Amino acid sequence: MRVFFFDLLMMNTSSKTLLKNYGLKVTANRLTILEMMKSVGYAVSQNDLKLMLNNRLDKVTVYRTLKTFLKAGIIHEILDGSVQVKYALCDISKCNADAHIHFKCNLCEKTFCLNSINIPNISLPNGFMASKQFVSFQGKCQSCS
Repeated sequence: MRVFFFDLLMMNTSSKTLLKNYGLKVTANRLTILEMMKSVGYAVSQNDLKLMLNNRLDKVTVYRTLKTFLKAGIIHEILDGSVQVKYALCDISKCNADAHIHFKCNLCEKTFCLNSINIPNISLPNGFMASKQFVSFQGKCQSCS
């Protein structure tokens, strides 16, 4: 099984075009963070990004950029049992974090979106209303197996 972090269209779309398509102003900081997220191929936390960028951007800038991307629908949050929330680029055709499974590797601690596996529709008992759902698996990723 091949892991797709985001589809080929996302990968081939320039970051400038992507920001414009989502109605966001193109800034150097946004381009830097978006390019970094596109290049790694797995979900990252705010601290991960800050370290990957060698502290070129301050914590507040990274935080605000992630929140802007989240609100626009470029990324989604992943709760994988880590101390920090992780963020992953959305599938360009649909950003719905609830629609696919996440996989966290116990060895390298990277978290991947498994966009090709849909979560089945689950009916909750009467009186319960879900606002979010997260399905996550843990084990060894392809690189660590």
